[in-house]
Amino acid sequence: MRIIDRRKDYYDGVQRNGQDPTCVFVRKTEDIEIPKFKFDGEDSIFPIRREWNIPRHVGMHNYIIGFCGKLYPVMHDNRSVSRPGEYGMYDTISHFYYTSESVFKSMYPRLAKKEIPADKKHAINRLDRFFGTESKVLCSLFEEHRVPCFVYDCDYMDYWNKTHKITLNPLLNQFDFQKVVDPYQAFQKIHAFLSGVLGDKEMPMPVHDDELMAEIHGFDRKTSFRAPKGSKPNRKNRKNLR
Repeated sequence: MRIIDRRKDYYDGVQRNGQDPTCVFVRKTEDIEIPKFKFDGEDSIFPIRREWNIPRHVGMHNYIIGFCGKLYPVMHDNRSVSRPGEYGMYDTISHFYYTSESVFKSMYPRLAKKEIPADKKHAINRLDRFFGTESKVLCSLFEEHRVPCFVYDCDYMDYWNKTHKITLNPLLNQFDFQKVVDPYQAFQKIHAFLSGVLGDKEMPMPVHDDELMAEIHGFDRKTSFRAPKGSKPNRKNRKNLR
């Protein structure tokens, strides 16, 4: 599989081991909005800040990552921590949690999940429902938009919002997705999903701009279509090679 994107993701380095020229992944990120919908069997599955007594300086953000036909709910903990011995100086700490156990250990490091406080049982049940999210609407986005991955912003959903925000073909390294799927498995799954699940049906001809099309055909801004210096032997060396 060949990846066409000026940005880099954590699984792009696997291309060095070999590429399948018949499979090309044009990773173009795009934000779309879809009509409001309900999740399967649940009206409200997202964790509530007041149930965990989360302070204001802690930014909890919820996402659902769709990757190759499967959903991966994730909670983002973004907080400011004061530096020891430096008054008024803070460092930002960012963590991504993909299981309810990891969230519980972060909130209550001294307690095990078996020793849940009575006032937190409802919160932990809601947390388990969030990490067990199922949605036919989100799973249908893979074939509808012909993408192997997307991100659903849960916090964008509000009572007053009539739409949901979806990011198609995002950079997964921004969500520490390597904790769940390592680079080699991610590359292989995307290759299999594009060539197998999405490859069985007729794919529409993509329309790209002139710069991207030139890059696909090997154009370089510095050397044009010519080979870079040092890749070809000069005339003197050619005579010696003969």
